This record gives sequence, C-alpha cells and structure tokens, in this order.
Amino acid sequence: MNKSIYKLLGVLLFSMASMLVNAQINAQFLGRYSIGTYNSNGGVAEISAYDPSTKRMYVVNGPDTSFRIVNLANPANPVLISTISVKPYGIDVTSITTNKKGLIAIAVIDSNGKTNPSSIVFLDANGNFISKVKAGANTDHIIFTPNGNRLLCANEGEPNVGYTIDPEGSISIID
Repeated sequence: MNKSIYKLLGVLLFSMASMLVNAQINAQFLGRYSIGTYNSNGGVAEISAYDPSTKRMYVVNGPDTSFRIVNLANPANPVLISTISVKPYGIDVTSITTNKKGLIAIAVIDSNGKTNPSSIVFLDANGNFISKVKAGANTDHIIFTPNGNRLLCANEGEPNVGYTIDPEGSISIID
C-alpha cells in the first residue's frame, strides 16, 4: 500500500511541475528526423529532449544503449551531429532531459540491474561527461525544474521477475 502512495505522489509531483510551465503550443510540421525502425538494427526513437540554447534535440535509442544529438537549427532539415553510447555508464538508458542551458542529464540502469540504485549522468551539450550521482531504484523519468537548477527523478522501484527483490519507489531531487 505504501508503494502505491509513493508512486501516486511521484506522478502528482511531476504532473504539477509540468503544469507550472504555461506555454501555449501551436504545432506545425516542419521536418522529420528518424533513427530507424525497431528491427535487427535496433533503431527506435524512445525519449527526446530539446535545448533551445543550442538548438539541439537529444534522442534516446534504448535498443542500442545510446542517444543521438541532432542539430535542429533548421527544423526543416534536422542533421545528426553524433551518437553517444551510454555503455560507459550502464546497461540501459531510461530517460533524458536538458536544463535548456546546454546541460544534459540521463538516467541509466547500471550493471547491477533495475532493482539497485540508478545513475544520473550529467553531460555537456556535446555529450561529454561532467559528473555522475546515484538516485533510487529504476529511475524512469527525469526533468529539470523550470529554473534548471534541480533535477527531479521518479524512481519506479520496480521488482525483479520473481518478486524476490522489490525496492521502494521514491523521488530524488538533485541540486
């Protein structure tokens, strides 16, 4: 019962943070960037984040444990800048975000698996390592606060297959 309450509180916290941003959206098709389809080449765009200060989009490709840095200076013609492997930091990337000032954060499951603490890796706009900190078990959503100074992490605390290990769900706040 307590895990359900913590998960509900986590969802509410992230929902409230999202509502704080009062931007109006006027969506128009300008261009397209594709990293492939889910097949033997492992291509699939799973999670993305945009940084207006660099005009770059960061796109997670879960199957090959990487993310792409895409130049969107001309939205009608997105251009791949580089592909960054997250294997030096772990076995799976579960979320990506930017503070809109050239700082990227990625949530990574390390080799100990999703029932252990995840790593949050901070990178510069080019994907270069800055620092790494631990968060809760199976961090699956991260977002910077509107001022970009703190990172909020939803840690699912998902159990292993046999339910022999069932970590608590939690929220991490990284300054």
